[in-house]
Formats: sequence, structure tokens, C-alpha cells
Amino acid sequence: MRTTRVALLDLVVTLALQLRRRGQAARGLTLALCFAGGTAWEKTCRLPEASAHDDDLRTLAYG
Repeated sequence: MRTTRVALLDLVVTLALQLRRRGQAARGLTLALCFAGGTAWEKTCRLPEASAHDDDLRTLAYG
């Protein structure tokens, strides 16, 4: 079974790869979770400067 942290890392690496392929960069990340009971949770974090690097996005996502 995959842990939440592993799943998040996989998403961040995929996002960074897609951004680089498009010649784009992210200024922030939004994580939205929808739980089985219907509850939702969302959090947005901003980067100090736009980036498409795995490490920058991973650090932001884990924070």
C-alpha cells in the first residue's frame, strides 16, 4: 500500500515534469482533499519565486 507521502511525491514529480515540458513554472501549489464522508479540505502555498524543479515543489508540498 502506498503512503500519502509517496503519493504526494509522485504527483509533485509528475507536475514538475509536465511544467518543464511546457516551458512553464509554478508560483504555488494547491492541495485539495475530498473525504468519503463529504468533507473537503484545501490549502494553498506560494513559492518565493516561480519554479518547475522537483525539489522546490516537493519542499513546498511537504511543508
